[in-house]
Amino acid sequence: MADAAALIGEAFGDEPALASSIKSALTQTPQYSALFDAIAHYVLSQKSIAASVKAENDRPPAKKRRIEESFARTPNDRTQETMDRTMTLVDSTSPPVLTVGDLSFSIPRKKLRLEFTKSGLRGRNPTSSAVECGVNWADVEHAVLVPLPEKANRQYNLCIFPYHADGLYSPPQEASVPDTIVFTIPDAAPRAADGPEMVEAAKVAGTTETHRSLMLWMFDRHLPRGKKVTEPDPDDFVSALGEAHRKDEKAVHVKAFRGSKEGYLFFLPTGILWAFKKPLLFFSFATIVSTSYTSVLQRTFNLNLTISSTSSATSESGDVTEWEFSMIDQADFPGIDAYIKSHDLQDASMAEVRRAKKVPAASIDPKGASPNDAEPRELAKAMAQMRSKKASNKLNDGEGKGEGGFQGEEDSEDEGEDYDPGSEGQSEGSGSSSEGEEEEEEAEGEGDEEEAVEEEQ
Repeated sequence: MADAAALIGEAFGDEPALASSIKSALTQTPQYSALFDAIAHYVLSQKSIAASVKAENDRPPAKKRRIEESFARTPNDRTQETMDRTMTLVDSTSPPVLTVGDLSFSIPRKKLRLEFTKSGLRGRNPTSSAVECGVNWADVEHAVLVPLPEKANRQYNLCIFPYHADGLYSPPQEASVPDTIVFTIPDAAPRAADGPEMVEAAKVAGTTETHRSLMLWMFDRHLPRGKKVTEPDPDDFVSALGEAHRKDEKAVHVKAFRGSKEGYLFFLPTGILWAFKKPLLFFSFATIVSTSYTSVLQRTFNLNLTISSTSSATSESGDVTEWEFSMIDQADFPGIDAYIKSHDLQDASMAEVRRAKKVPAASIDPKGASPNDAEPRELAKAMAQMRSKKASNKLNDGEGKGEGGFQGEEDSEDEGEDYDPGSEGQSEGSGSSSEGEEEEEEAEGEGDEEEAVEEEQ
């Protein structure tokens, strides 16, 4: 009871009269000592929270950290938050509250021991005991858990994005930014997990059944308020192609290319993830200005995501960046399009910048040609007149010759079939004369062409 009285005195020290009344009631009703003790603890916790909020509000604006849901942010809010943050390196000496032995990390590409602490998460080399990667809980911007595609046995990749590490924006100068962390967990019981919080987790039904359930419980327990691990929602998006190596499972990703790199796009409830080759990209809804489709072919199409770091979604100052993901299977077009529409992501496929250029009506003549086409059209007319004139001349020559003329030509052709070696020079001379005549006719034709053009002009 003495401890309860001391606790009450600490909790209500700023109200001496109230503290005295509570202590008197505690003396008269000792059976309620546990209740008074709980009330005192609650009051002390509320005072602690109020003190933290006051300290945060008293800091300069550039040092404040907003705690907002990602879907409620605007691009300007998100950028201001990330640019204003200052981060510290993860503590490598604090005792872990949970350890999960030897997991395969993709970033960094090593096998490490995962350690949870009260202040953060770190990956420790089991051989050298050196900390290879880590992030403080307060510095986690996004945490995403997705099934690993194209594996015979179900596995999951957990991707942790610290602030400034989503791959979309350059970090501030002189900022110490932790790298993205990606590690794989099997769909099995966490037999190699140990630590004080493993004991606590065992008290919650279903928490220690799989690595996935344990990870979700630990992250929910330690992430700042308003943060949680994002997972794919089959009601939000599923691929029409299914999971290639696990036939009974729906795929929640699509294959795509970014340049020459092949990877996967995951359409999640809070944004779009591009994985698993470095650098990973996470497009939260707050960062996406618009989307568009290009190179729509019979079998594939491209998806373009436009982001901006300014508050104006229609900024023309050059700070809009477009990310293109190509060679997506046409079978997934309806699902992706429904996802984009359901999350109100602006479709800019028919934006002015993507439309074919229009010729002003004033520059088109009644015959359907613009003034720039006038010269080619007049030249074509002159050529047609020249051909007509040549055809008329040839027709007149044929009428003068009559049948005899044609017969003579046939006889000449028949005589020419008998090869006479002595007449080789004459034959060559005849050929030269014929070629000369043809060249003269062509010269005359070009002269007629020029005259016709001049007449038309």
